[in-house]
Amino acid sequence: MKSFYIKPRLGFGSVANELLNKAVPAKYSFSCKANHRILNQVAKDIGDVSGDTMSGVIESALIRQLLPDNEKARHYVSLVNLGEAIVFAANRTTRYGISDALSEIFADISAGTSWEPRYHNAYDFVLFAKDLAYFHTATVSRNADEAVVFEMNSCFDSVCNVITYAADDSSNGDEVMIRHIAESGRAIYQRMLKNDSSAARDAVGFIERNYRLVENSTWPFRFLACFFSLVDRWDDSATERIKFAEICEKVMSEWTAEQAKLDDAQAANEKEREAATMQFVQIANGASACMPSNWLLANPEDAPSCDYVGVLEVRNGGSFNNGRGITPIAFFSNQFIPEIGRNTKEYLSIIEKAMFLEPELEKVIAAEVELEYGEDGGVLNAREYAAAPEIGMFLIWDEGEYPLGDPPYGAFVRR
Repeated sequence: MKSFYIKPRLGFGSVANELLNKAVPAKYSFSCKANHRILNQVAKDIGDVSGDTMSGVIESALIRQLLPDNEKARHYVSLVNLGEAIVFAANRTTRYGISDALSEIFADISAGTSWEPRYHNAYDFVLFAKDLAYFHTATVSRNADEAVVFEMNSCFDSVCNVITYAADDSSNGDEVMIRHIAESGRAIYQRMLKNDSSAARDAVGFIERNYRLVENSTWPFRFLACFFSLVDRWDDSATERIKFAEICEKVMSEWTAEQAKLDDAQAANEKEREAATMQFVQIANGASACMPSNWLLANPEDAPSCDYVGVLEVRNGGSFNNGRGITPIAFFSNQFIPEIGRNTKEYLSIIEKAMFLEPELEKVIAAEVELEYGEDGGVLNAREYAAAPEIGMFLIWDEGEYPLGDPPYGAFVRR
């Protein structure tokens, strides 16, 4: 029979020792004598088989029933319900609520690499945080650390920069709209610099409305971590604690699964990279493109007369080809790859040739989602867009010029 030993000492590492090492009698009643006898007998039987006590069996059952299964989610939910946590630097306990948990969670999300977040499906937390900030009229405390306030403002300035860069890179007709969004963010930033009490809260709403534009950057999550560390605490309601637990379990379970997939993919990529051979393709002016030999070539006949090399990949494409995904497809062009606009003649020509090699791309195109905007410029279907597949065309950089270290897949152009 499965062992029913509990995971002892919830919140261990963040909870004062005096709360962990002394048993406390329970104070609850059964609704009727029959339930009392039945459940006591079941608990006794399980305890006899597993070696646990009846109290341990019941406590274990309550933990499994009332708290999240995911370890990370259980940690935060436990501390929020306990209402206090240790401040290690000061060797004391302090009040701990949802705002404190959100600050730590957003800091965790922001701790990725290459200026990208650690996790990429955090919208539920952002929406929940926005709703709480407005419901409780959250404002930065008057006693807030000025250095952290400065950092918060700087992070939101960087959020606005991310949106401005998105406008610069836009090739699908959204440039004017995105610039308008960036300008509205700048207006909020100027209010923050003037210590407008509602400005930082409006910045939270701005990030939620335009999540699609900033979700792949670490800056919005750094800002949110600062904001929720600075706000005056409010009293969490039962409804808010239950909602927080639901979001933690849902999203953090997805993070755990995502990390497991990434670990598996990384291990597979390492094996593939060890076994992979590279191919060189001659392009214009004596240059050559180096790329994995298992990549498909959309238009190899054009390579000798083309200066630029790109690769076509599919975001969220793992479910196609019966779970094998879409093989990267290299293509050759005389147009600088980042300047190839979506649905332009060059773009459609490349897609047509790629579809000849990979017919599954037709399903990808059918499943793509177009962005929809509201009257205030905010994105209406950010979650649907983020979950949908999308074809992307990316430049293969000249050798030694890729800005983030080793180029993806080891591909480069040698001139």
